[in-house]
Formats: sequence, C-alpha cells, structure tokens
Amino acid sequence: MGLKEFEDFKRVGVDVSQPTLRYALEQGIVDQVCEDPREALAQADLVFLCMHPRGIQEFLSEHRDHFRPGSLVTDVCGVKGAIVDAARTLPSSVSFLGGHPMAGTEFSGIQHALPNMFQGAHYILTPDEVVRTTPEQHDAIIAYTSQMMHIIAVSVCDDPSLFAYQGFEGDSFRGCTRVAALDVSLWTELFSMNSPALLSAVDRLEENLHAYREALAS
Repeated sequence: MGLKEFEDFKRVGVDVSQPTLRYALEQGIVDQVCEDPREALAQADLVFLCMHPRGIQEFLSEHRDHFRPGSLVTDVCGVKGAIVDAARTLPSSVSFLGGHPMAGTEFSGIQHALPNMFQGAHYILTPDEVVRTTPEQHDAIIAYTSQMMHIIAVSVCDDPSLFAYQGFEGDSFRGCTRVAALDVSLWTELFSMNSPALLSAVDRLEENLHAYREALAS
C-alpha cells in the first residue's frame, strides 16, 4: 500500500487465501494476484516473505529453485537466526537480506493493513556477510525489546480480576497491555524459536521484579 505512488513497477500479491487475494485486488493494494508462487517468483525483482517463521522456512525450501536469478529476497519476520539459516539453501544467483520492521498493531490480516505503518519506524536489516548486527545479536535484542514486552502484556492481562478493573485504567495501562491481543500461533512460533535468548531476558526481568518486591516489602 505504501508503494502505490511509485512508478514503473508492478506489485504482485501471492496468498493461499482466495478472500485475501480478492480483497487485495479490489482495494488496489496490489496490481496483480496469483495463487501459484512460482509464477510470481519467476518474474519478481524483489520478494517480501510475510508469513509465520516456519512457513517462511518451508517456503524457502520448497521454492529455492523458483526465484528469478538476480532477484533480492527479504522477509519481515520477528526472528532472524532461523530464517537466515533457511535462506542459505538459496542458489548463489539469489540474494537474501533478513529484515524486521519494528512496526505493527495488535490486529492481523489484510483488512487491518495501513499504508503509513512504517513511517517513523525502525527497520532492522541483518545481512549475512557484512553486518551491522548479526542474526544472533538481532534475536537476543528482540527477545528483550519486543518478545518480552508481549509476555509482560499477556501476563498482566492474565489477572483473573482484569474485567473488574474496567473504568479504572489509563493510558499507561492501555499502552502496557495493547499488544496482549496477539496472534497466538505466530507468537508461539516466535517465542519457541527464540527461546534461549527469551529465557535469558525473562530471567533478568524476574531478578529485577524480585528486587523491587523486596524493596517494597522492606
């Protein structure tokens, strides 16, 4: 949607869902749709993979020989180590650049897409050779800045008295808990595939919370 005003290119959408393809075409989100990824990959100069982590891994394995030689492939996945490893199966004629836009809302699905979602947002890139950050460093940092925040939000909302507090919450509560309405299957994969780094982050959080509790108790 954000690319719509650019010229001299065509946006092709690929999805397994017919309603998604129909909506994308009717709303002008893409210029063309197709169900067969091979048709799109054969003509694409730039490919964005926007699936759950394991879906991207399987897609790269299944279609490794279908990407156009000279094309650039990237992704928007919230875990990088496993994705970059999967991309190493691509032929040398295809370039892969790991990506992770630090943007989004608590809603999923094409109906909730926004053309300005990336404006003012950080966009992390993890090249596999010359690096500013490695996939491993990325996953350790994101475990702290993103995944742990989702765990905190869900943990707060797990309070059995949550709905009894309606009308007493302010911006700080809403800001803290906004991301609790997460896509369960997606975040289950993200958490489990990055569990070593996430466990370290949660361990440090538990230590800090315990220190605050002891201070309050005394």
